Amino acid sequence: MLHSQVHCDVQFHFKGEQSIGAHLVIISASSPVFSDMFQSSLKKSLNSVVFIEDIDVQVFKYLLDYLYTSEVPQLTRSEQMNIMLLYEAAVKYGVEDLKKECVEMLLMQLDMENAIELLIWSKFHVVPELLEAAMKMTVKNCKHLCSQPSWLNLMKNHLELGLEVTKEMADLVEILE
Repeated sequence: MLHSQVHCDVQFHFKGEQSIGAHLVIISASSPVFSDMFQSSLKKSLNSVVFIEDIDVQVFKYLLDYLYTSEVPQLTRSEQMNIMLLYEAAVKYGVEDLKKECVEMLLMQLDMENAIELLIWSKFHVVPELLEAAMKMTVKNCKHLCSQPSWLNLMKNHLELGLEVTKEMADLVEILE
């Protein structure tokens, strides 16, 4: 239904003149934000236009796919940024189950290479489960990570979080002694 773009009663327009059609009934049933947004539109007219300026068109397509199917797109490790952006879109539009699914995908992809990036992101977006896991990964691999550019970024641009990591490392050393 979404992919055929037949009988769409809302159009989402993006930068670069791209647009995607959707069905108000479906997206309103899945998102309280869309429901509120279109409450008066449903009564007034048959067609609505919404300009989306803060979400990439591909990420918005993932969001719509989820609203239609309740299935999360299978994004690979190389698409980690899209998962993070999809989480942010789920927050914006109040899609709680999608938020949980995105966190699960990020937890599954958490490794030594992305631990600090996910640590910083999860602290900023207040994702406790991911923050805790990324903190453990960072502390566990601190010997390797402290020589990486991401470590310098953490200590230079996220000092409070860097101090939390340092405290966790000190606590670990104390336990080992």
